[in-house]
Amino acid sequence: MRENQHRWKEWLKLEGDEIRQLLEDAIEKIAWAWETDKTAFPGSYPANTGELFFQLQNRIMQIQGCESTASSPSARTSGIVLAPPPRCFSELVNDRPIKVIYEDQNADRYEDALKRAARGDHKTFRKILKAVHHAYRENKEGVWAVPMPRTNFLHRNLIEIARISGLVDDLKDEGMVEFIDDMCPCGNVHQLDAIRKLIERSGGRSEDITSLDIDEECD
Repeated sequence: MRENQHRWKEWLKLEGDEIRQLLEDAIEKIAWAWETDKTAFPGSYPANTGELFFQLQNRIMQIQGCESTASSPSARTSGIVLAPPPRCFSELVNDRPIKVIYEDQNADRYEDALKRAARGDHKTFRKILKAVHHAYRENKEGVWAVPMPRTNFLHRNLIEIARISGLVDDLKDEGMVEFIDDMCPCGNVHQLDAIRKLIERSGGRSEDITSLDIDEECD
């Protein structure tokens, strides 16, 4: 047990007790959803866990009085089927699920991939096209048609929740490891360097944004 274990809870107790309680209550729910996805739907997109992460992000944003930009796995293409017939390709598939699926399958951010593709990176462009294909299938067949994420689905989503909550900017890397230790049901040892790289790859901290092109996972 680390000497300063749970410092994220102490910080949120001062800054946002409602958010702290929300995250504490979510620990068992995340573990249940992840185990259900692994057991009942092995090899498929972890829809229960993804939906729970969406609900958490949405609720945190509501508590903060902000509009949520999170995308629900069960509703992120809502409205496309009932919309008028598309007149161009860009109206055929919503960009939001393309971003979610791309980042589930690749280590870098979707926005960065778009910039590389615009500069003529054919390899990146093909990866974006693959995400478009999966987003189209999701729209027609449901979230179960989406492949299992290749990136660290749990850690990436937990870091995004920490970012929305303000923890990424206010905690040191050691504190973020403690947060992942408490929240994550993966059963692996969370290494400091791996968590730091995941934070940097997902956008870094507001005062020190860096860009990495690596795909390490926690051991």
